[in-house]
Amino acid sequence: MEKLQAALEKAREHRGTATPVPPNREKALGATRGNTRSEQSLSWENIPEVALDLQHLLDHRILTSEASTDESAGFDLLRTKIQLQMEKNGWKRLAITSPTKASGKTTVCANVAFALSRQKSKRTIVFEMDMRRPSMAKTYGLNPARSTADLLRGDVELEDQAFRIGPDVAVSCNPQSLVSPSDLFLDPRTTEQLKRIERRFAPDLMIFDLPPIYAGDDATAFFPNVDCVLLVAEAERCTIQQIDKSEREIAEHTNFLGVVLNKCRYPEEQESYGYSYT
Repeated sequence: MEKLQAALEKAREHRGTATPVPPNREKALGATRGNTRSEQSLSWENIPEVALDLQHLLDHRILTSEASTDESAGFDLLRTKIQLQMEKNGWKRLAITSPTKASGKTTVCANVAFALSRQKSKRTIVFEMDMRRPSMAKTYGLNPARSTADLLRGDVELEDQAFRIGPDVAVSCNPQSLVSPSDLFLDPRTTEQLKRIERRFAPDLMIFDLPPIYAGDDATAFFPNVDCVLLVAEAERCTIQQIDKSEREIAEHTNFLGVVLNKCRYPEEQESYGYSYT
């Protein structure tokens, strides 16, 4: 773990320190415009709440759906660090991606979402943006009739497409794949629809499960819509060069939040996941 962190620090020094991208003030203010708090609360309550199967979640490595345990401790710590860093910088939109496929980013995203769901009065919306290979519905055990793509086009409202998996966390996922998500992500209607969702529902945090960076142009096309990006790297498979290249790609468009080292067979003592956090 120390070697990974040292190598990343050396790569960052070599290319210089990126200037942080300030959060979009229009985005940050969007949740306070156009709707009263009572209207926002009513809109939120209209999102149907579903009861999920605990064993199904455990079978899909979702460890944070109940009270904090030894197995969920690493994700709880990750959730807390994410939340504190984003609050410090005034950020509300987080993307989670990976350099390569099968790194476990959707599992990490789900565990962070459930860890957040145990915090009261903190509204979070999770969006599945990995539309070529959607897996979130299967991971959560959901059966959506409409897609996140339909939502971003404005063809359906969030309360008619998403589910609440607890009082304060909503999930928008896809029942089928989409051929060219980057076209949708680059459409100005997507940006406007995300702003509209913020105004109507006033989430404290929006999380976007993106596809791997180098699986195509989808992740890069969506980066300008977020305040920061968390990178999930698979231990013993993802190289330092891939992580460094991914970090540089992210930094061209938005803020780089940190690296999660996933699927680590030799975790640090008393940790389920070892990770480098910046």
